[in-house]
Amino acid sequence: MALRFEGDAMNKQQLEGLIARLQAARTSVARGETRKAMEFVVKTSIDLARLYPPEVPGSHYVRTGRLKDGWHGDVVGGGKFTVGFIRNPVEYSPLVMQRGMQIPIHIDRWNEIEEIVESVGAAPFEVAAMNIAISIG
Repeated sequence: MALRFEGDAMNKQQLEGLIARLQAARTSVARGETRKAMEFVVKTSIDLARLYPPEVPGSHYVRTGRLKDGWHGDVVGGGKFTVGFIRNPVEYSPLVMQRGMQIPIHIDRWNEIEEIVESVGAAPFEVAAMNIAISIG
């Protein structure tokens, strides 16, 4: 699985910040601090979900930023009972970024939110151990 990032690509400072957060998350997991690791997964997943791919050449669609601004998350609990929540209430968000719901024009252009969370979550700890609730649309 590989995420695609073009268009709103991260600059060097953003990438350095992501690497620092990843290192801190790995340290947190090693110490058994699952809440810190979950906060990393939620925040980083949202940051990556907010990146738009390049515009379709010749398209007259004007981006509003609603999808980007719609991403929010929370982490509740701690220890074995840590749960991360990622949501985007924008009504068309599943058609753009939800696995199995994307319409053809968005497939292979937009990363699926589940794919983003799995990629980010695999970095600090096993995805199977994550408790992430995703709600979009």
